[in-house]
Order: sequence, then structure tokens, then C-alpha cells
Amino acid sequence: MQKDLLRNLVFNVLAERGFNKLSEEEQDKMLPQFVSALERRLGVDMLPYLTEESAEEFAGMVEKNTSADEWYAFWIKNVPEFEEKAKKSILEFAEELRS
Repeated sequence: MQKDLLRNLVFNVLAERGFNKLSEEEQDKMLPQFVSALERRLGVDMLPYLTEESAEEFAGMVEKNTSADEWYAFWIKNVPEFEEKAKKSILEFAEELRS
């Protein structure tokens, strides 16, 4: 998943709750925190699908500054039906933000 895609999704869900009424400065400060929370959520939700070998690769990627494209390639390679599983996690995260 591209970082911009996640950022836009999170912004749209938060906008339903009035986030877009905050100043641009406040949005710029807070939005990355929500996007990071979603990225962590995706990682946690996908961990059970990793093999021991891919879990070791995951641990190494966490230690370095891994790009969004590198993460996406990793998940596609290592998690069967990643996009469907990711969509489910994203929808659950969005629902939690709405409540």
C-alpha cells in the first residue's frame, strides 16, 4: 500500500469526524500519527501469516528505514492474499476511528 493511499484514507475517515475543521498546521502535525498507527496495525495483523524466515526478514526491515514501497513488496511476497487481508484491517481501523 502506498503511503499516500493510507494518508488519504485516514484523512477522509477523520474528516467525517471534523478533522478537516482543524487548522492545516494541526492536521499536518496529527495526521502522520494516525497513519503510523494504521501502518503498525497492518504489521501486527499480518504477523501471524509470516513464516519463521519471513519473520526474521520483517525484524530486519523494522530495524532500518524501510520505504512504503519496500514494505508493500514484502507483504505481497510473504502474505497470501495480502491485499484482501489488508483491506479488512484498514476497514476495521477506519471503523474504530469513526466510533
